[in-house]
Amino acid sequence: MGQKGGVLTQVCGETARPEGRQPALRAATAPGEGGSSWRPRGELTSGREGPLAQLRAARAEARPLRRGEGERRRFRSASSCGSRAVAAMAPPRAAAALVSAAALLLLPLASAGLSGYFGTKSRYEEVNPHLLTDPLSLGPAAASRLPAACAPLQLRALLRHGTRYPTAGQIRRLGQLHARLLRRPAAAAACPAADRLAAWQMWYEESLDGRLAPQGRRDMEHLARRLAARFPALFAARRRLVLASSSKHRCLQSGAAFRRGLGPSLSLGSDEVEVEVNDSLMRFFDHCAKFVALVEENDVAMCQVDAFKEGPEMRKVLEKVASALCLPVEELNADLVQVAFLTCSYELAIKNVTSPWCSLFSEEDAKVLEYLNDLKQYWKRGYGYDINSRSSCILFQDIFQHLDKAVEESKSKDGFEGYERDFHCMIALVNRPHPDNW
Repeated sequence: MGQKGGVLTQVCGETARPEGRQPALRAATAPGEGGSSWRPRGELTSGREGPLAQLRAARAEARPLRRGEGERRRFRSASSCGSRAVAAMAPPRAAAALVSAAALLLLPLASAGLSGYFGTKSRYEEVNPHLLTDPLSLGPAAASRLPAACAPLQLRALLRHGTRYPTAGQIRRLGQLHARLLRRPAAAAACPAADRLAAWQMWYEESLDGRLAPQGRRDMEHLARRLAARFPALFAARRRLVLASSSKHRCLQSGAAFRRGLGPSLSLGSDEVEVEVNDSLMRFFDHCAKFVALVEENDVAMCQVDAFKEGPEMRKVLEKVASALCLPVEELNADLVQVAFLTCSYELAIKNVTSPWCSLFSEEDAKVLEYLNDLKQYWKRGYGYDINSRSSCILFQDIFQHLDKAVEESKSKDGFEGYERDFHCMIALVNRPHPDNW
């Protein structure tokens, strides 16, 4: 990670084909397949478990009730559970109303069972439940302190932007699916899930196109205030602060919100610290010709992702969703099902509501869709191709050079107090390369 610029230029300038390594993921059990596991198709060229497998193992320890060995708890979707039982107990006319009421009651349960599989769309509160009662609480971190012999010199934070709206592409796909439900004939057989989603208001507009949501601004302000409370000595008034961002609108707005959050701690005016645009660091992938040619613009780079979309695990999810919506399975594809699942996560993160789209999916479905997303991230951003990580060397080189410089300068000063006047804090907001990132 600390390679020199010349070496980095040589790596990015290579035209050789990237060496891909298939992700050896310890995947969740597929629906209805007992203890079997599923992996990406193709030969595994690496025997070691990838980081996603370690993430799954850690998640299993954190949530033993969901992922413990032996029996797996199954959540059926609200569209498929309850309808037959209710219909058997009530007259036909009353049954439909009872089915809808039962489905609505099950919506909070659906969201609770799915929220652990939303990836980067997860709320901070899912990981840190104490933020639900106090968004400024440090939680367990409040009890941890630096050793008495240690003094912080510099803090450099690399942050994602705050909660955003769906991209224009995602909104278009959601609109297509919603429009198909609106076209169901009035005389068609009763279909509670389809009727409920047809009545849902399609409020997303393409002009939102991944922009920062109001919740995203609150996310960044609260994060800044928690960070200042965590390191009060570093955030004393009048310290030097540098905010760097990519040119993406949501990143610039996240930087501005972060600055507002730090205002009380640093006694900053509204325009006292500007957010510097630095795409050479924050969008390093755009400046690496090898990454652009062999991954970003390579039609076959995501072949394993495409294969999984057409595989039996996704086919089961498609058939289930098609049945719930009373649609021919041929009218759905993996992208439409995935955007329905993403809408469930967006509605929770942006509006703090359980979307009716959540009712289409069980926890087992969520595992399949989470795996699909993990697979894409593996090949697009992670260990699938060496250039994915090598292209980021320039960013990590910058981080470590500044940290090393801070240590060296502190040693050359007459005590720590002399260095404090030159304290440099950089908050970098980075956006991922692909517009339809999840």
